[in-house]
Amino acid sequence: MSVERARPARSVVDSTVTRHDLLLLTIPLPLLASALAGALTATPLHLSVGTGSLPAALLVAYGLFVDAPGSVAADGASSAPDGSVET
Repeated sequence: MSVERARPARSVVDSTVTRHDLLLLTIPLPLLASALAGALTATPLHLSVGTGSLPAALLVAYGLFVDAPGSVAADGASSAPDGSVET
């Protein structure tokens, strides 16, 4: 005999774009630009993509260590990962 279980209510997804979303969007751009440059020029592809990985790694480091999603704001309030502000 099967028992029907109630499905949990779906939560509404916040559709606002944050600076962290934009940071995630910009991480692959140096890699794509360097791969395109390597494909269009005489530069070896492994060298150009390796060079493009440096700015991408800097963006990742910035997102992790400088402007982390749960970092403390200038006014002293810490922002939680869910977007709420705690004082």
